[in-house]
Amino acid sequence: MGNEQYKILLKAWYSKSDGLYHVVCWRGSNDKTEEEITFETFSDFYNFTYADRNHGQRWDFYADLLESDCQGAKPEQLKQRTMRVSARTQKAFGIYDDEFELSIKPKESALALTLVDEHALLPAPYHGNVDQFHPDLSETESAVFYISDLHLDWKIARDFPNMVNEDELRAYFKTIADRFNDEMQNQGNGFLIVVGDVSFNFRILKLFFSVLVQTTHKFVYFVMGNHEYWDESIWEGKRTVDDIVEAVRKDLQYYGVTLLENDLAFPYKRDWSAIKPVYTEAELSKLSDEKIRELFRYSGVGIFGGTGFAGLNKKLNADVKTYGSSPIDRGEEIARSKRTEAMHERLKRVVPENRTMIIATHMPITDWSSLGMKKGWFYLSGHTHENKRVEDDGYHFLSDNQIGYQRKDYHLKFFTTVDCADIFEDRPDGQY
Repeated sequence: MGNEQYKILLKAWYSKSDGLYHVVCWRGSNDKTEEEITFETFSDFYNFTYADRNHGQRWDFYADLLESDCQGAKPEQLKQRTMRVSARTQKAFGIYDDEFELSIKPKESALALTLVDEHALLPAPYHGNVDQFHPDLSETESAVFYISDLHLDWKIARDFPNMVNEDELRAYFKTIADRFNDEMQNQGNGFLIVVGDVSFNFRILKLFFSVLVQTTHKFVYFVMGNHEYWDESIWEGKRTVDDIVEAVRKDLQYYGVTLLENDLAFPYKRDWSAIKPVYTEAELSKLSDEKIRELFRYSGVGIFGGTGFAGLNKKLNADVKTYGSSPIDRGEEIARSKRTEAMHERLKRVVPENRTMIIATHMPITDWSSLGMKKGWFYLSGHTHENKRVEDDGYHFLSDNQIGYQRKDYHLKFFTTVDCADIFEDRPDGQY
Protein backbone atom coordinates (compact mmCIF):
# COMPACT_ATOMS: atom_id res chain seq x y z
CA MET A 1 0.00 0.00 0.00
CA GLY A 2 1.63 3.27 -1.10
CA ASN A 3 2.49 5.79 1.57
CA GLU A 4 1.07 8.58 -0.59
CA GLN A 5 -2.38 7.52 0.68
CA TYR A 6 -1.46 8.27 4.29
CA LYS A 7 -1.00 11.96 4.99
CA ILE A 8 -0.88 12.05 8.82
CA LEU A 9 1.18 9.65 10.93
CA LEU A 10 -0.09 9.14 14.47
CA LYS A 11 2.02 6.37 15.99
CA ALA A 12 4.97 4.23 15.02
CA TRP A 13 6.64 1.45 17.01
CA TYR A 14 8.42 -1.86 16.94
CA SER A 15 6.74 -4.76 18.70
CA LYS A 16 9.00 -7.40 20.17
CA SER A 17 6.02 -9.72 20.61
CA ASP A 18 5.31 -10.12 16.89
CA GLY A 19 8.61 -8.86 15.50
CA LEU A 20 6.86 -6.31 13.26
CA TYR A 21 7.04 -2.55 12.76
CA HIS A 22 3.69 -0.82 13.21
CA VAL A 23 2.38 2.48 11.85
CA VAL A 24 -0.99 4.07 12.67
CA CYS A 25 -2.08 6.92 10.42
CA TRP A 26 -5.01 8.86 9.03
CA ARG A 27 -5.79 8.39 5.37
CA GLY A 28 -5.73 12.14 4.84
CA SER A 29 -6.45 15.50 6.39
CA ASN A 30 -10.13 15.09 5.42
CA ASP A 31 -10.34 11.40 6.20
CA LYS A 32 -9.47 10.70 9.81
CA THR A 33 -10.10 6.98 9.62
CA GLU A 34 -7.26 5.33 11.50
CA GLU A 35 -5.41 2.54 9.74
CA GLU A 36 -2.69 0.32 11.17
CA ILE A 37 -0.03 -1.01 8.83
CA THR A 38 2.73 -3.46 9.67
CA PHE A 39 6.13 -4.06 8.09
CA GLU A 40 8.42 -7.03 8.42
CA THR A 41 11.63 -5.12 7.78
CA PHE A 42 12.91 -1.85 9.12
CA SER A 43 13.84 -0.77 5.60
CA ASP A 44 10.20 -0.99 4.49
CA PHE A 45 9.06 0.88 7.58
CA TYR A 46 11.72 3.54 7.08
CA ASN A 47 10.87 4.02 3.40
CA PHE A 48 7.16 4.26 4.17
CA THR A 49 7.65 7.06 6.68
CA TYR A 50 10.33 8.88 4.67
CA ALA A 51 7.90 10.85 2.51
CA ASP A 52 6.07 12.01 5.61
CA ARG A 53 9.29 13.25 7.22
CA ASN A 54 10.34 15.22 4.15
CA HIS A 55 7.20 16.32 2.34
CA GLY A 56 4.13 15.89 4.47
CA GLN A 57 3.21 16.41 8.07
CA ARG A 58 6.42 16.78 10.12
CA TRP A 59 6.66 15.46 13.65
CA ASP A 60 9.10 14.83 16.43
CA PHE A 61 9.76 11.10 16.80
CA TYR A 62 13.19 9.80 17.77
CA ALA A 63 12.90 6.23 16.56
CA ASP A 64 15.07 4.25 18.94
CA LEU A 65 13.13 1.19 17.91
CA LEU A 66 15.32 -1.32 19.68
CA GLU A 67 14.46 -0.17 23.19
CA SER A 68 11.00 1.42 23.21
CA ASP A 69 7.68 1.17 21.44
CA CYS A 70 7.87 4.81 20.21
CA GLN A 71 4.23 5.72 20.57
CA GLY A 72 4.66 9.11 18.90
CA ALA A 73 2.65 12.18 19.89
CA LYS A 74 -0.82 13.63 19.79
CA PRO A 75 -1.94 14.74 16.32
CA GLU A 76 -2.07 18.44 17.26
CA GLN A 77 1.57 18.23 18.35
CA LEU A 78 2.82 16.75 15.11
CA LYS A 79 2.61 19.70 12.75
CA GLN A 80 5.81 21.40 11.53
CA ARG A 81 8.20 19.15 13.40
CA THR A 82 10.77 16.61 12.32
CA MET A 83 10.86 12.85 12.57
CA ARG A 84 14.32 11.32 12.64
CA VAL A 85 15.86 7.88 13.03
CA SER A 86 19.05 7.51 15.03
CA ALA A 87 22.28 6.34 13.43
CA ARG A 88 22.49 3.62 16.11
CA THR A 89 19.14 2.22 15.02
CA GLN A 90 20.09 2.35 11.36
CA LYS A 91 23.38 0.61 12.08
CA ALA A 92 21.68 -2.13 14.05
CA PHE A 93 19.44 -2.88 11.08
CA GLY A 94 22.20 -2.70 8.49
CA ILE A 95 21.06 0.44 6.66
CA TYR A 96 23.46 2.98 8.20
CA ASP A 97 25.16 5.29 5.67
CA ASP A 98 28.52 6.28 7.10
CA GLU A 99 29.37 8.79 4.37
CA PHE A 100 28.99 11.78 6.68
CA GLU A 101 31.02 10.09 9.42
CA LEU A 102 33.86 9.03 7.16
CA SER A 103 34.12 12.42 5.49
CA ILE A 104 34.35 14.24 8.80
CA LYS A 105 36.65 12.05 10.88
CA PRO A 106 39.76 12.04 8.63
CA LYS A 107 39.75 15.82 8.66
CA GLU A 108 40.08 16.09 12.44
CA SER A 109 43.85 15.76 12.11
CA ALA A 110 43.80 18.72 9.72
CA LEU A 111 43.04 21.14 12.55
CA ALA A 112 46.73 21.96 12.69
CA LEU A 113 46.58 23.24 9.12
CA THR A 114 44.24 26.08 10.00
CA LEU A 115 47.07 28.08 11.54
CA VAL A 116 44.66 30.02 13.73
CA ASP A 117 44.87 27.81 16.80
CA GLU A 118 45.84 30.80 18.92
CA HIS A 119 42.39 32.25 18.20
CA ALA A 120 40.40 29.02 18.45
CA LEU A 121 38.76 29.98 21.73
CA LEU A 122 36.92 33.04 20.54
CA PRO A 123 35.31 35.64 22.74
CA ALA A 124 31.53 35.46 22.62
CA PRO A 125 30.41 37.34 19.52
CA TYR A 126 28.76 40.59 20.51
CA HIS A 127 25.21 40.46 19.25
CA GLY A 128 23.58 43.18 21.30
CA ASN A 129 22.20 44.77 18.17
CA VAL A 130 20.24 41.60 17.46
CA ASP A 131 18.41 42.06 20.73
CA GLN A 132 17.52 45.66 19.94
CA PHE A 133 15.42 45.13 16.85
CA HIS A 134 13.78 47.98 15.05
CA PRO A 135 10.05 47.71 15.72
CA ASP A 136 9.23 48.26 12.04
CA LEU A 137 11.07 48.71 8.78
CA SER A 138 9.79 50.89 5.98
CA GLU A 139 9.07 49.45 2.56
CA THR A 140 12.46 50.63 1.31
CA GLU A 141 14.47 49.68 4.41
CA SER A 142 15.72 46.17 5.04
CA ALA A 143 18.02 44.33 7.41
CA VAL A 144 21.23 42.77 6.16
CA PHE A 145 22.04 39.79 8.40
CA TYR A 146 25.51 38.27 8.37
CA ILE A 147 27.55 35.49 9.95
CA SER A 148 30.78 33.65 9.12
CA ASP A 149 33.05 30.79 10.13
CA LEU A 150 30.43 28.42 11.50
CA HIS A 151 32.86 25.48 11.04
CA LEU A 152 30.08 22.93 11.46
CA ASP A 153 32.40 19.96 10.95
CA TRP A 154 34.21 20.47 14.24
CA LYS A 155 30.93 20.79 16.15
CA ILE A 156 29.51 17.66 14.50
CA ALA A 157 32.66 15.64 15.24
CA ARG A 158 32.39 16.58 18.91
CA ASP A 159 28.63 16.20 19.30
CA PHE A 160 28.44 12.93 17.33
CA PRO A 161 31.76 11.24 18.20
CA ASN A 162 30.78 7.74 17.13
CA MET A 163 28.29 7.97 14.26
CA VAL A 164 25.82 10.36 12.64
CA ASN A 165 23.25 10.15 9.86
CA GLU A 166 21.32 12.59 7.70
CA ASP A 167 18.22 12.61 9.92
CA GLU A 168 20.29 13.58 12.96
CA LEU A 169 22.14 16.26 11.05
CA ARG A 170 18.89 17.73 9.73
CA ALA A 171 17.57 17.99 13.28
CA TYR A 172 20.90 19.45 14.43
CA PHE A 173 20.86 22.11 11.71
CA LYS A 174 17.19 22.82 12.35
CA THR A 175 18.00 24.10 15.84
CA ILE A 176 20.45 26.57 14.29
CA ALA A 177 18.01 27.56 11.53
CA ASP A 178 15.20 28.08 14.05
CA ARG A 179 17.34 30.51 16.01
CA PHE A 180 18.24 32.41 12.84
CA ASN A 181 14.60 32.44 11.81
CA ASP A 182 13.48 33.90 15.13
CA GLU A 183 16.04 36.70 14.79
CA MET A 184 15.22 37.42 11.16
CA GLN A 185 11.45 37.35 11.52
CA ASN A 186 11.61 40.22 13.97
CA GLN A 187 12.79 42.40 11.10
CA GLY A 188 10.34 41.48 8.37
CA ASN A 189 12.28 42.51 5.28
CA GLY A 190 15.84 41.34 4.98
CA PHE A 191 18.33 38.82 3.64
CA LEU A 192 21.30 36.84 4.94
CA ILE A 193 24.94 36.84 3.84
CA VAL A 194 27.03 33.84 4.96
CA VAL A 195 30.67 34.87 4.65
CA GLY A 196 32.38 31.51 4.22
CA ASP A 197 33.79 28.55 6.16
CA VAL A 198 30.53 26.75 6.83
CA SER A 199 31.96 23.28 6.18
CA PHE A 200 34.81 21.46 4.47
CA ASN A 201 32.29 18.78 3.46
CA PHE A 202 30.20 19.78 0.46
CA ARG A 203 27.46 17.33 1.35
CA ILE A 204 27.11 18.89 4.80
CA LEU A 205 27.19 22.36 3.25
CA LYS A 206 24.24 21.53 0.98
CA LEU A 207 22.31 19.86 3.78
CA PHE A 208 22.77 22.87 6.07
CA PHE A 209 21.64 25.34 3.43
CA SER A 210 18.62 23.24 2.47
CA VAL A 211 17.44 23.26 6.09
CA LEU A 212 18.26 26.96 6.51
CA VAL A 213 16.32 28.15 3.46
CA GLN A 214 13.36 25.86 4.15
CA THR A 215 13.16 27.26 7.66
CA THR A 216 13.74 30.99 7.09
CA HIS A 217 12.33 31.49 3.58
CA LYS A 218 14.83 34.32 3.16
CA PHE A 219 17.26 35.19 0.39
CA VAL A 220 20.68 33.75 1.26
CA TYR A 221 23.95 34.87 -0.32
CA PHE A 222 27.11 32.84 0.22
CA VAL A 223 30.81 33.31 -0.47
CA MET A 224 33.16 30.36 -0.22
CA GLY A 225 35.77 30.36 2.50
CA ASN A 226 39.13 28.64 2.25
CA HIS A 227 37.70 25.58 4.03
CA GLU A 228 35.07 25.04 1.34
CA TYR A 229 37.95 24.29 -1.06
CA TRP A 230 39.20 21.50 1.22
CA ASP A 231 36.63 18.96 0.02
CA GLU A 232 38.49 16.81 -2.48
CA SER A 233 35.23 15.52 -3.96
CA ILE A 234 34.37 18.90 -5.48
CA TRP A 235 37.63 18.89 -7.45
CA GLU A 236 36.88 15.62 -9.23
CA GLY A 237 36.86 16.28 -12.97
CA LYS A 238 37.55 19.99 -12.45
CA ARG A 239 40.84 21.77 -13.03
CA THR A 240 40.35 25.39 -12.01
CA VAL A 241 38.73 27.47 -9.28
CA ASP A 242 36.32 28.80 -11.91
CA ASP A 243 35.21 25.22 -12.63
CA ILE A 244 34.59 24.69 -8.91
CA VAL A 245 32.67 27.94 -8.57
CA GLU A 246 30.32 27.12 -11.43
CA ALA A 247 29.64 23.61 -10.09
CA VAL A 248 28.99 24.84 -6.56
CA ARG A 249 26.89 27.74 -7.85
CA LYS A 250 24.66 25.35 -9.77
CA ASP A 251 24.22 23.00 -6.82
CA LEU A 252 23.43 25.75 -4.31
CA GLN A 253 20.93 27.40 -6.64
CA TYR A 254 18.83 24.25 -6.25
CA TYR A 255 18.55 25.02 -2.53
CA GLY A 256 17.79 28.71 -3.05
CA VAL A 257 21.28 29.98 -2.20
CA THR A 258 23.15 32.48 -4.39
CA LEU A 259 26.91 31.92 -4.56
CA LEU A 260 29.04 34.98 -5.28
CA GLU A 261 32.61 34.84 -6.60
CA ASN A 262 33.64 38.29 -7.83
CA ASP A 263 29.99 38.75 -8.80
CA LEU A 264 27.57 41.65 -8.32
CA ALA A 265 24.11 40.96 -6.91
CA PHE A 266 21.09 43.20 -6.55
CA PRO A 267 18.82 42.15 -3.67
CA TYR A 268 16.23 44.81 -4.52
CA LYS A 269 14.98 45.93 -7.88
CA ARG A 270 12.57 48.27 -9.57
CA ASP A 271 12.25 46.26 -12.77
CA TRP A 272 13.67 42.78 -13.35
CA SER A 273 13.19 43.30 -17.09
CA ALA A 274 15.91 45.96 -16.91
CA ILE A 275 18.26 44.33 -14.42
CA LYS A 276 19.29 40.77 -13.46
CA PRO A 277 19.52 39.54 -9.86
CA VAL A 278 23.20 38.59 -10.34
CA TYR A 279 25.93 39.59 -12.78
CA THR A 280 28.88 37.22 -12.85
CA GLU A 281 32.47 38.37 -13.09
CA ALA A 282 32.54 37.31 -16.74
CA GLU A 283 29.38 39.29 -17.49
CA LEU A 284 30.65 42.38 -15.67
CA SER A 285 33.89 42.28 -17.65
CA LYS A 286 31.87 42.71 -20.85
CA LEU A 287 29.87 45.72 -19.58
CA SER A 288 31.02 49.29 -19.95
CA ASP A 289 31.38 51.52 -16.90
CA GLU A 290 28.32 53.44 -18.05
CA LYS A 291 26.27 50.25 -18.31
CA ILE A 292 27.22 49.19 -14.77
CA ARG A 293 26.31 52.65 -13.54
CA GLU A 294 23.00 52.30 -15.38
CA LEU A 295 22.20 49.11 -13.45
CA PHE A 296 22.12 51.10 -10.24
CA ARG A 297 19.17 53.12 -11.52
CA TYR A 298 17.06 50.10 -10.67
CA SER A 299 18.49 49.11 -7.30
CA GLY A 300 19.81 51.23 -4.48
CA VAL A 301 21.81 48.37 -2.95
CA GLY A 302 24.45 46.13 -4.50
CA ILE A 303 26.43 43.18 -3.11
CA PHE A 304 29.89 42.35 -4.42
CA GLY A 305 31.14 39.07 -3.00
CA GLY A 306 33.77 36.38 -3.27
CA THR A 307 36.44 34.49 -1.39
CA GLY A 308 38.92 37.34 -1.89
CA PHE A 309 41.84 34.95 -1.32
CA ALA A 310 45.02 35.85 0.56
CA GLY A 311 47.26 37.16 -2.18
CA LEU A 312 48.70 39.89 0.06
CA ASN A 313 49.00 37.79 3.21
CA LYS A 314 52.65 36.83 3.70
CA LYS A 315 51.95 34.28 6.43
CA LEU A 316 48.54 32.60 6.13
CA ASN A 317 48.35 31.68 2.47
CA ALA A 318 48.42 28.78 0.03
CA ASP A 319 52.04 27.98 0.87
CA VAL A 320 50.91 26.74 4.31
CA LYS A 321 47.88 24.77 3.02
CA THR A 322 45.25 27.39 3.76
CA TYR A 323 43.12 25.66 1.10
CA GLY A 324 43.90 22.16 2.33
CA SER A 325 45.07 19.69 -0.31
CA SER A 326 43.33 21.55 -3.14
CA PRO A 327 45.41 22.45 -6.20
CA ILE A 328 45.25 26.18 -5.36
CA ASP A 329 48.88 27.29 -5.21
CA ARG A 330 50.42 30.61 -4.27
CA GLY A 331 50.45 31.85 -7.87
CA GLU A 332 46.74 31.20 -8.37
CA GLU A 333 45.93 32.71 -4.99
CA ILE A 334 47.73 35.95 -5.87
CA ALA A 335 46.11 36.08 -9.30
CA ARG A 336 42.62 35.67 -7.88
CA SER A 337 43.19 38.35 -5.26
CA LYS A 338 44.25 40.70 -8.06
CA ARG A 339 41.00 39.91 -9.89
CA THR A 340 38.98 40.73 -6.78
CA GLU A 341 40.90 43.95 -6.21
CA ALA A 342 40.49 45.03 -9.84
CA MET A 343 36.71 44.54 -9.78
CA HIS A 344 36.46 46.28 -6.42
CA GLU A 345 38.37 49.28 -7.77
CA ARG A 346 36.14 49.42 -10.81
CA LEU A 347 33.02 49.44 -8.69
CA LYS A 348 34.49 52.15 -6.46
CA ARG A 349 34.85 54.25 -9.58
CA VAL A 350 31.48 53.67 -11.25
CA VAL A 351 28.86 53.04 -8.54
CA PRO A 352 26.86 56.22 -7.85
CA GLU A 353 27.72 57.92 -4.57
CA ASN A 354 24.25 57.62 -3.06
CA ARG A 355 24.06 53.84 -3.46
CA THR A 356 24.73 51.31 -0.70
CA MET A 357 27.41 48.76 -1.51
CA ILE A 358 28.12 45.65 0.54
CA ILE A 359 31.51 44.01 -0.02
CA ALA A 360 31.38 40.44 1.33
CA THR A 361 34.65 38.50 1.13
CA HIS A 362 35.80 35.66 3.34
CA MET A 363 39.29 37.07 3.62
CA PRO A 364 39.49 40.64 4.97
CA ILE A 365 40.23 43.38 2.46
CA THR A 366 43.83 43.68 3.68
CA ASP A 367 44.44 40.15 2.34
CA TRP A 368 43.42 41.02 -1.23
CA SER A 369 43.75 44.77 -1.72
CA SER A 370 46.29 47.44 -0.82
CA LEU A 371 44.04 50.24 -2.06
CA GLY A 372 41.66 50.42 0.87
CA MET A 373 37.95 50.65 1.56
CA LYS A 374 35.50 53.17 0.20
CA LYS A 375 33.76 55.48 2.64
CA GLY A 376 30.11 54.64 3.14
CA TRP A 377 30.39 51.04 1.95
CA PHE A 378 29.97 48.02 4.24
CA TYR A 379 32.79 45.46 4.32
CA LEU A 380 31.92 42.00 5.68
CA SER A 381 34.58 39.34 6.24
CA GLY A 382 35.68 36.43 8.42
CA HIS A 383 38.64 34.01 8.30
CA THR A 384 40.82 35.57 11.02
CA HIS A 385 38.74 34.31 13.98
CA GLU A 386 39.34 37.68 15.59
CA ASN A 387 36.01 39.43 15.95
CA LYS A 388 36.50 43.02 14.97
CA ARG A 389 34.14 45.87 14.15
CA VAL A 390 35.33 49.29 13.01
CA GLU A 391 32.89 52.07 12.21
CA ASP A 392 34.73 55.35 12.00
CA ASP A 393 34.33 58.47 9.85
CA GLY A 394 31.93 56.73 7.47
CA TYR A 395 33.97 53.52 7.08
CA HIS A 396 32.27 50.23 8.02
CA PHE A 397 34.42 47.13 8.59
CA LEU A 398 32.27 44.32 10.04
CA SER A 399 34.23 41.17 10.80
CA ASP A 400 32.55 40.72 14.15
CA ASN A 401 30.37 37.63 13.80
CA GLN A 402 32.89 34.83 13.33
CA ILE A 403 31.75 31.79 15.30
CA GLY A 404 34.93 29.69 15.15
CA TYR A 405 35.79 26.09 16.02
CA GLN A 406 34.72 25.96 19.64
CA ARG A 407 31.65 28.11 20.09
CA LYS A 408 28.08 27.05 19.34
CA ASP A 409 26.55 30.38 20.30
CA TYR A 410 25.04 30.97 16.87
CA HIS A 411 23.54 34.43 16.47
CA LEU A 412 23.08 36.74 13.52
CA LYS A 413 24.18 40.34 13.42
CA PHE A 414 22.68 42.91 11.13
CA PHE A 415 22.65 46.46 9.85
CA THR A 416 19.95 48.22 7.86
CA THR A 417 20.02 49.54 4.32
CA VAL A 418 17.71 51.79 2.34
CA ASP A 419 16.85 51.11 -1.28
CA CYS A 420 17.07 54.65 -2.60
CA ALA A 421 17.04 53.87 -6.32
CA ASP A 422 15.41 56.53 -8.48
CA ILE A 423 15.55 55.85 -12.20
CA PHE A 424 14.84 59.53 -12.95
CA GLU A 425 17.31 61.10 -10.52
CA ASP A 426 19.71 62.41 -13.16
CA ARG A 427 17.19 62.92 -15.94
CA PRO A 428 15.82 66.35 -16.87
CA ASP A 429 12.24 67.12 -15.97
CA GLY A 430 9.74 65.74 -18.42
CA GLN A 431 7.58 62.76 -19.24
CA TYR A 432 9.16 59.34 -19.62
